[in-house]
Amino acid sequence: MNLQRQINSLINKEHWWNEAQPVVVGVSTGVDSMVLLNLLEHLPKLIKPRIIVAHVNHHLREQSTIEERFITEYCRNHHLELMVGNWDPNDIHSGIEARARQFRYHFFTKVMDEKGATILLTAHQANDQAETVLMKLIRSGNLMECQGIQPIRPFHNGKIIRPMLSFSKNNIRAYARSHGLVWYEDETNFGEEVLRNRIRNQILPNLMKENPQVISHLANFAKNLQSEIAGAEELASTFLQHQDLKVKNDRVSARSDLIKTDQLPILLRTLLKKLTTSVTLSDNQITEIMTLVKDFEKPQGKLQISNAYFFEKSYNSIMFFKQSPNNYDEDRDKSSFVVKLNTWNYDNNGFNFGIFDKNHVPKGKFDRVSYFDLATAQFPLSIRSGQPTDTIELKNGGHQSLRRLLINQKVPSEKRRHVKVLVDSKEQVLAIIGYKESRKSSPSATNGYELLVTRKDVTNE
Repeated sequence: MNLQRQINSLINKEHWWNEAQPVVVGVSTGVDSMVLLNLLEHLPKLIKPRIIVAHVNHHLREQSTIEERFITEYCRNHHLELMVGNWDPNDIHSGIEARARQFRYHFFTKVMDEKGATILLTAHQANDQAETVLMKLIRSGNLMECQGIQPIRPFHNGKIIRPMLSFSKNNIRAYARSHGLVWYEDETNFGEEVLRNRIRNQILPNLMKENPQVISHLANFAKNLQSEIAGAEELASTFLQHQDLKVKNDRVSARSDLIKTDQLPILLRTLLKKLTTSVTLSDNQITEIMTLVKDFEKPQGKLQISNAYFFEKSYNSIMFFKQSPNNYDEDRDKSSFVVKLNTWNYDNNGFNFGIFDKNHVPKGKFDRVSYFDLATAQFPLSIRSGQPTDTIELKNGGHQSLRRLLINQKVPSEKRRHVKVLVDSKEQVLAIIGYKESRKSSPSATNGYELLVTRKDVTNE
């Protein structure tokens, strides 16, 4: 099979880059990355990018230095730009493979920034895909993880593209031999300590004895599953648009009262992906969330799903948000100010409000209108954030705490953080903006001031 013809056709079809556009290529000097580099070098001029080779010396093997010298000479002889990153593993005592990968991809982002590139190419191929699918099936069976390696995914300021994902290892090796390419084998790929190596060296060869097409079958399985999930997520996104979907800053929310139980998993995953593609939900987390959502005796609840991300249920809405687990209350709206009469203000809960004297009351319909008979000693009036210890005087002469009032009115906890109160000079609560006014409000007020609250857009005249 002609790999050059295949890659030319693929790039012509997808239009991933323009002629001479900078593209970073991760090259380890293994057979896969050397074949990818060679294929890119032989692209027709109109679809050939400006190739920037990025190589990382992990200093984990004696051969690493030889490989760095080889790729340096190769790039010099082929007139290719080369960037080399050096990782120091001396202080790493566990999780070396994961830390090395973390360094490698961080280095790639630095190269992309320095060279003005938005595309990173890697040489993952069909055998890598088959190994990944089997590994995910063995470890978790999570449907989202069993999609395997995505051919394209967002990365840094652009994307990662894996143009050889449909190429088999056998075809790649055959191309390398026929074109006289030099490459280096990583001996750590043959150790049996790592699950991926056992799948590569033991399980897959035995499966191929049962069916020589198993690699392509597993690769097609991943491709089809990716397509099915992408279609389901598109339908889920459309559904969520009709569920009061809101995406703002580091929060995404939607109504949950009309969501059927069997729809929840795909809807939850789609909702989370609108915030991040780096956090995925495990089956256990999905079960926990579904249990919380279906617990009608518990109208509110919160679950931590990663170091930075949380899920929250609040009455008839569900939400994912990013926040430091040690600073859950850090974004409480703490702003306060002295009220300027006859001026509109607004809060983060969507309320526009103002205190107007009787000569400056604007015309129109408002959501809440309250009248206050205020003495000079009660000024200045102030707006500040509500505190759980705040109380408001009721019409019957009793008092109710802010916390109890918000619970009774089923105000979601997300909105509670932004509740504002109107207080006089003695810190007596006159109103909880948008929710309750004290008994001191009266339509018969003679020294009248009106508190107007509305959700519609208003302007100060």
